[in-house]
Amino acid sequence: MKKLKEIRDVLGVIWGISIVVRVIGKVTDLYVMPKWSGYMIMGIIFAFAILSAYIYFKEKKK
Repeated sequence: MKKLKEIRDVLGVIWGISIVVRVIGKVTDLYVMPKWSGYMIMGIIFAFAILSAYIYFKEKKK
């Protein structure tokens, strides 16, 4: 369970960094995110949600 929490935390950090980069890019027009990165972020959000739900129900069961 500890490994799953670590993986979830790393995915959350990646997600948070991507939000910051996207906001700074939109505000300053210095960086435009590629279209494929949106699909990658959606995959990270989906994996984060699945892991969070799995960890929650696994710990609730104990």
